[in-house]
Amino acid sequence: MVEDSVAVRQRVVARLEDAGLHVIGEAGTVAETLAFVAMRIPDGIVLDLQLPDGCGLDILPTLRVRAPVAIIVVLTNATRHYRSRCVAQGASFVFDKSSEFDSVAPALLGR
Repeated sequence: MVEDSVAVRQRVVARLEDAGLHVIGEAGTVAETLAFVAMRIPDGIVLDLQLPDGCGLDILPTLRVRAPVAIIVVLTNATRHYRSRCVAQGASFVFDKSSEFDSVAPALLGR
């Protein structure tokens, strides 16, 4: 789970765990995300685009290479402007935080 806001991150993690998913790590920056994915290959990644040290969009290709079969869900407030770019860079799904929050767990579960 990659999100700079601790409160939002906790909310997403709780929702994912309630759906039966096991969250193996959390990150709040691009650097933390890349370091984590270098050590572990997750089955799914939830990624915010607006991070304090860069844009999640910029690391999507790297995440896709390091975790080629992972479901990568972009969860952000900037969906309208970034949806097609995220998919082109390797995102499996792109959801709006304010209106599609409940779509994240089903997407990761393949439903």
